[in-house]
Amino acid sequence: MNYKIIRIDGKDDELTAQSFDKYSDAYDLLEELYGNLCCSDADYGDITYYDIVENNLKNINGEKKWAPSQEENLGVITSVYEFIKEELSELQKETGCPDSFIYDFIGKIQNEWHPESCHSIVRNKKRKN
Repeated sequence: MNYKIIRIDGKDDELTAQSFDKYSDAYDLLEELYGNLCCSDADYGDITYYDIVENNLKNINGEKKWAPSQEENLGVITSVYEFIKEELSELQKETGCPDSFIYDFIGKIQNEWHPESCHSIVRNKKRKN
């Protein structure tokens, strides 16, 4: 499998131009560059957020994978990303829950969006009808 690093804001830089044979190679590079950055030392507005994704242009069925446009990345995707982070911070502030709860909470939501989950199957059927 092949992996690449993407910027959440949809822009390209020297990291997004690279390709990796293993997920761990991409992760190790990000860890090397940002691993010692402490949250209290950072101004979150100045941090570039990255993600590691499969660099595969086709899905399981051999069809072209959907990818957002740069406009979508810079617009609605970034807005939703920031909104979710703000809501999770508010949840944590109001309940005093630890980061581990937030992490598990997000995982439960993520499971509902897995392509083979019953939630995803129903959503896709509704879209087709």
